[in-house]
Amino acid sequence: LLLVLDRHDPQPWHLERAIRLFDRAMKYGWDEKNGGLIYGYDLEGNLYDGDKYFWVQCESLATAALLGDRLKDEKYWQWYDKIWDYSWKYFVDHKYGGWYEILTSTNEKYSDKKSPAEKADYHTMGVCYEVLNVIDKE
Repeated sequence: LLLVLDRHDPQPWHLERAIRLFDRAMKYGWDEKNGGLIYGYDLEGNLYDGDKYFWVQCESLATAALLGDRLKDEKYWQWYDKIWDYSWKYFVDHKYGGWYEILTSTNEKYSDKKSPAEKADYHTMGVCYEVLNVIDKE
């Protein structure tokens, strides 16, 4: 969201903070064993919630694309591919559409529930919007 804000009100700290937050999230939040981004870790980087939420994957996917485009740094495009491959494999319902809301730390569905109705696929559509805007510029 900092990079979206920066389009409308550019400030030097937006990009710096977005890079720092994204890099830290990937360092401590990426599950090396099972893939995907966990929901939460503490200030020291210790896991406190290993579940995986669809919106965390979506927002991280959009940020990876925006950083990759802005910085022209292949590292962020590699993260984009990694997050997308994981999300496509585990979160996307290939039969009925949509993304499952929450997965366990081992990528099992808790239920068939998708995005809550009040969110109206905000995160999944938001990532599509941001990524398509990046791709359209190329």
